[in-house]
Amino acid sequence: MMSNAGSRVACMLALVLGVGLAWATPAVSAPRWVEEGPGPILNSTLATVPGNNPASGAINAIAASRTNPDLVYVGTVNGGVWKTTNATADNPSWSPLTDRRLPGLSINSLAISPVHARILFAGTGSTSSFVFDGSPGFGVARSADGGHSWDVLAQDTFAGRRINSIVPSALDGGNVILAATLFDSNPGGTGFFFVLPAGGIFRSTDGGDSFLRVSGNGSSGLPNQGVSSLVADPGNRNRFYAAVPATIFGATGNEGVYRSDDGGVSWTAVNTGLTGLDSSLRILLAVHNNNSQRTSVVYAAIIANAIPTLLGVFRSDDLGATWMPLGVPSSQSSHSVKLSGMVPSRLILWIQMLSSSQVMQAGPGAVIPRCFRVPVDEG
Repeated sequence: MMSNAGSRVACMLALVLGVGLAWATPAVSAPRWVEEGPGPILNSTLATVPGNNPASGAINAIAASRTNPDLVYVGTVNGGVWKTTNATADNPSWSPLTDRRLPGLSINSLAISPVHARILFAGTGSTSSFVFDGSPGFGVARSADGGHSWDVLAQDTFAGRRINSIVPSALDGGNVILAATLFDSNPGGTGFFFVLPAGGIFRSTDGGDSFLRVSGNGSSGLPNQGVSSLVADPGNRNRFYAAVPATIFGATGNEGVYRSDDGGVSWTAVNTGLTGLDSSLRILLAVHNNNSQRTSVVYAAIIANAIPTLLGVFRSDDLGATWMPLGVPSSQSSHSVKLSGMVPSRLILWIQMLSSSQVMQAGPGAVIPRCFRVPVDEG
């Protein structure tokens, strides 16, 4: 498991460590995407792909310390939470934190409290190769001591729900926590079995001990649908963005990006300029804040439903009121694309490229990771 994951950890770690680089807000015009690697692990015994059996592991979440560049946590799809204290080394060492300490090791999201640096939150539930092998989700895992010990919270609320985003805030001394899920499993079911209402935004006011579903409650402004991405604006502790893609049964007309300016209580759709919403499989979000210029830039990546293809990447300089297209990497003209993550450092995207020959010969698990970025002087 860890030999497979090494390549993907290295790439994602490099991306996270770059988040702190401040950059100006340039004019957006015909952006040029540049591939950044990495190379996959070669000669894998777990894949049968022409060209030295390339394969990658499954790291789904990264949480980097805001003050210590050597301290990084990662959440693996079916291998628990890991920690390094020498992330800037040429070959960082990693230690497992959750073996035999949690009822399952499927980690979907991970975050460090902005108020207490030793408090970690992990959203559980597997999305392994979109086949959902592993735990269907058993709650929010919280550690108050940097990962040495863990408590499982809100088990009744999140049983069978895969938490794709867990967002602790600085509101009310850190007691306000937001979480998002896209799919719900049938009670006791596994695989592609879902019930409605499927997922949405959940909000806690007691540090994660309990959550209430905000989506579809009649007053929040959020539709009764799942949420594929939830992010906080680092420049405003009250502001959050949520992405609502089309449901597995089709579009409802409520798809798009929603913004909250009151800590996740009420939400407003902000979609002018976004395209492809009604055919979206997932919408991923990222926010970059430039303290010196007092600007916040929001990014959205929209992935198609029928064939997982990156339809477009968009940028908003006005809190989501309007969006400008940034294009897509040209490499996807001959590949299907699955976007696995988005990091706002020179706008870097983590993408898994699947060629038709790879899919036919090795199945959906045989993927080659690729990273792309827009250079800083082009948006």
